[in-house]
Amino acid sequence: MSSVFACTLDMINKDMAEYPEHRVSFFKMIQAINMNCFPALLQLPPSDFSLFLDSIVWAFKHTMRDVADTGLIVCLELVNNFAASGVESSNAFFQQHYIRLLQDVFVVLTDTEHKAGISTVFSSMLICQVSRISASSSRG
Repeated sequence: MSSVFACTLDMINKDMAEYPEHRVSFFKMIQAINMNCFPALLQLPPSDFSLFLDSIVWAFKHTMRDVADTGLIVCLELVNNFAASGVESSNAFFQQHYIRLLQDVFVVLTDTEHKAGISTVFSSMLICQVSRISASSSRG
C-alpha cells in the first residue's frame, strides 16, 4: 500500500488540477480500503495511518466537487467504522483526531470555494456523528 500511496500522493499533492482521473481514482481506492479492509487500518503504523487520514482530509478540502464529496463520505464512513470498533481503538482514534477533524470539517463548511450541496450535508452529518460518538465515549 505504501508504494501506491507514496507515488500517487507525490503526483496529486502539488497541484489541485493535474491528474484529475488519478485523483478521483485514488480517493475511491481509499474509500474501498476503508470499507473492505478496516481491520487492516487498525494495524497500520501511526505514521501510515496519519498519511491515510491526511489523504481523506485533503480529499474533502479539495475544490473538485466529486473529490470533496468522496472525501467527506469516506471520513464519515471511517468515523462510523471506529465507532463500531472496540472501545480501545475507538477512544484512541477520537482522542487523537477528534479536534482536528472538527476543525477541518468546519473549514470546508465555511469556505466559499466549496459549493453547497452534498458537501454541506455530509459535513453536517460528520460533525453530528463525531460529536455524538465523542459524547458517548466520554460517558462510558
